[in-house]
Amino acid sequence: MALHGCACVEPALQEGCGPFCLPSMGAAACHGGVDCCADQGNADAEEGATRKTIHSMECFADTQEPMCTFDCDAEGEPMKNRPDIDPAIATASLMVRREPRGSQSRLEQSAHLALDREIARSVPLARTLQGLGHLWRSRPNKMSQDELLSLWQSSQKADSYDAFLSHTWWTPGYQKFLSLLLRSYWHFAVLSFAVTCLGIVIMYVFDILPMPLTFAAEFAQWRYEIPCGPWATISGFVVSLLTLLSAPSFPCQRFAVFMDVACIHQTDMRLRERGIYSIGGYMTVAKELRILWSVPYLTRLWCIFELAGYRRANPQGKLVFQPLLVERNFLVFWFCTFLFSCTFHVINTGLRLRGAVAIPTLLACGALLPGVHTIRKGFQEQQRSLRDMASFDLSRVSCSSDDDRQFILTAVAEWYGSIDAFAEYVRGPLRDELLQVYAETRAPMSYCLLAYTPPVAIYADVVGALWKAGAPSEVLWTYCLGEGLSGILGGAILVKVLFILAKHFAQPKFASRGMDYLQSGGVMLVFLLSVGIFLTRPAVYRTLGLPGALATLVVTAPCFAAIFRRDLYKLGHALRACVSGS
Repeated sequence: MALHGCACVEPALQEGCGPFCLPSMGAAACHGGVDCCADQGNADAEEGATRKTIHSMECFADTQEPMCTFDCDAEGEPMKNRPDIDPAIATASLMVRREPRGSQSRLEQSAHLALDREIARSVPLARTLQGLGHLWRSRPNKMSQDELLSLWQSSQKADSYDAFLSHTWWTPGYQKFLSLLLRSYWHFAVLSFAVTCLGIVIMYVFDILPMPLTFAAEFAQWRYEIPCGPWATISGFVVSLLTLLSAPSFPCQRFAVFMDVACIHQTDMRLRERGIYSIGGYMTVAKELRILWSVPYLTRLWCIFELAGYRRANPQGKLVFQPLLVERNFLVFWFCTFLFSCTFHVINTGLRLRGAVAIPTLLACGALLPGVHTIRKGFQEQQRSLRDMASFDLSRVSCSSDDDRQFILTAVAEWYGSIDAFAEYVRGPLRDELLQVYAETRAPMSYCLLAYTPPVAIYADVVGALWKAGAPSEVLWTYCLGEGLSGILGGAILVKVLFILAKHFAQPKFASRGMDYLQSGGVMLVFLLSVGIFLTRPAVYRTLGLPGALATLVVTAPCFAAIFRRDLYKLGHALRACVSGS
């Protein structure tokens, strides 16, 4: 038996659809069937069967859904709209994909691991993310032949891959785009934010920008109401967001990936067949299998089969889980912190509360509520996925065809010794590996720092105001250390604490959606307790001056190091590797 079920489909010409071949559930979108496009030179195949292909797209359950299934279902009568095709031939074409090509099945011969280097192609990851992720957001079953051909032309010949991208088309493409974008280019956003804030401060000093707001400088040795501007608060987030979205177009190191729809020819039937039969070979030369993890991934039998195939094709390869919900949660929360910062800055400078930062903080926290609710929903998805894995049973996994199910179960049994053995692998080692990934990526340091950049922009506005007003150097150093550096470290800690609380209270306690939002509000109230501790810093450094600022930094820095020790260890290891050139 071949490794994959049928995914080779010719277009319904009367519908104007271009031919394409994508996986129902897995990165190798062109998973071929067990000889659904049998080699025409194979003498052992049934006579006449080698030239029979499926001429309709009605094997799809719903062409309006995003590539939900590519399993050809005999019960769906895929030939009923093609009177020119003999029904007997139609039935045979569905059956030939499950017939062995020779005396032994392709699985027994390990023929699926052969790499056809002549047509092996890769595409730079950056290219898949350009145009706001157009390649991920597009629906290949809606594309013309010219558009499908352009996908192939965007790839290039390759001998190996930095990553083999495994994903399900059931998951919206924008989620995969955002996850890959933030994972790959978050540092561009942070760097552009820092440069923007520095530029804004310089423009304040040289009186280039107006300062329409008023800031109450309440330091023991310097008390004044001084002009202040909002420009760093506004432009810092906007510039970093635009930089993040445009970063895939920057010249940088090439990261070659296998992406199904671009690396397997979608219009040339012969090249497509060759690409299908080389799927296993592509995985053997991939340094890692990157699974773009989402809840639907393990609900489809083909996704599970893809995962099993990589373990067999490349036992030493690196299996990388990339849960899509992590980046989604942080992007939403990043936007909410921007709204929080704008609200806080306007209230704090407009009401002239003379240092009473607790009041504008409490008033602005409402902007964080949508982010908290989204984070809770994300953790609900995570916990549901882990529960499903703990009770995983192949007999309950969805598949559009009983014949396909039997084919896959038979192949899995050959690979793992039995179906139960594979189920135990999913419930045990695979689930443990995913648990570890969730623990490490729940709130990584890099994302926590990025999410807290909007409040940091307020510090830049205030520093520019103090500098322009001629504040003493001691006041500037006091604010930069006590509010700036200490605030950045403490803010990242607060973001981490919020994600921990959202995970702990993720499961809804009430059936009503409105009550569920109130539960998110309750999480916010608990979070405000930790914010209250954080707000004691201004009172310390404003009263004690520079020694007080140093004291807050001495307390905050060890807490930051303890909470993000794993991230700091990885950062140190990466820096050492970079310096040593390894």
